[in-house]
Amino acid sequence: LWYGKALRVNKAKRTEQLEFMWAEETVAAPGPAPVSPLRRNEEVLDEADDWDIRAQELHADVRAQFDAPLHLTLTDNSSSMMSLRYGKNGVALLRLHHMFLDAPPKVRNALAQWLKRPRAQKAGDVIDTFIKARRHLIQEAPVRRVQLRTEGRHHDLTELYKEVNRKFFDEKIGVPITWGRMPGGRRKRRRSIHFGSYAPEERLIRIHPLLDAEFVPRFFVRYIVFHEMLHALLGIEESPSGRRSIHTPEFNTIERGFPDYKKAAAWIDNAKNMRRLLDARPGD
Repeated sequence: LWYGKALRVNKAKRTEQLEFMWAEETVAAPGPAPVSPLRRNEEVLDEADDWDIRAQELHADVRAQFDAPLHLTLTDNSSSMMSLRYGKNGVALLRLHHMFLDAPPKVRNALAQWLKRPRAQKAGDVIDTFIKARRHLIQEAPVRRVQLRTEGRHHDLTELYKEVNRKFFDEKIGVPITWGRMPGGRRKRRRSIHFGSYAPEERLIRIHPLLDAEFVPRFFVRYIVFHEMLHALLGIEESPSGRRSIHTPEFNTIERGFPDYKKAAAWIDNAKNMRRLLDARPGD
């Protein structure tokens, strides 16, 4: 189980995006998705009116505490439970998952406080608890098919994966691995690189394709593979408030015991190696 929160500011468009993200590895079987009654029909029972009434009450409760023009949209999003951005004339455009229709006063108060102060921990904890209790209402997102690509021009991920799995994990790791994709669009000068990632919702390890280069030593790629496999083994630890911790003390202890840990750290600490990676193209 994991979740994350992010505050993003787009200076070019002068908008602020506040999102309350949610995802989990195993989701309960979803029920029918409620649909906002955009068109009224006399034959439709009171369900549509009830939706509208509850939405209006929710909007009024939050608006009274938010102290700013507010437009509310209800969603059935599977990852973003809450998002806020500002439109023309400073109107706050708030999107909420429909689960908030039944939010009690305590949660509505916390929602308003968290929108005003994104780092309000007490308000965030209240919202965390509310969402966890209603995660069965979150529709499972369609599974995106990923084409696995493990054989590179210079490094074979399948070979490295099997070696690491056998030597360090007793072949307990069963998640697939693949080279990731290079970002599309116009190439800009790279300032950082994310060597690898483990996506628990996909149960998939991705390794950055720039590591498939002749000048990148095998021991370094093997270390990155080990690092991501360790994430798959230990998962993501949660605090009582629901905050996630990726690199726990246990993770750090195991990682530092990896035979090539110091050598890999020294290789990437070499500024020359980092410059070559940032300037490289796939297959160099």
